[in-house]
Amino acid sequence: MCTRIRDRVRRVETRADSKDISIEWTGTTTAEAPIDSEDLDLAIDHLLDNALKYTPEGGTIQVDVGQTDGAVVVRVSDSGMGFDPEKSGRLFDRFYRSNDAEQSADGGGLGLSIVKAIVERYGGTVRAESPGSSQGSTFDVRLPRDRE
Repeated sequence: MCTRIRDRVRRVETRADSKDISIEWTGTTTAEAPIDSEDLDLAIDHLLDNALKYTPEGGTIQVDVGQTDGAVVVRVSDSGMGFDPEKSGRLFDRFYRSNDAEQSADGGGLGLSIVKAIVERYGGTVRAESPGSSQGSTFDVRLPRDRE
């Protein structure tokens, strides 16, 4: 699983370099969760695309994979535009885009809803945090290591 995630990060490094965005990777090589590889790729791609879309030139994206409490945790943090913390729950609604997001990048507002649908299909959760506008964002995906 970690190898696949690392491969997805490598896939976007050229795009990141073209925007002078650095991608920092920290992760264990042993974290495994029962998730279809294509679903994992799609979820990670949407998280990375979202981070690249909203991180300004010269910014940073951090990707971390670890294990805790019977779950694999994938965390994607960026130094991008952030969002109003009161609207964090809406970020995963289909077609939702904040006013700031609509003005700063193209998109249809489906990526994060796709991430949520995939993660929940495997019994996991996804959560978004931001201290506020222009203060970056963090997306945490928790996938159970064992499916019941």
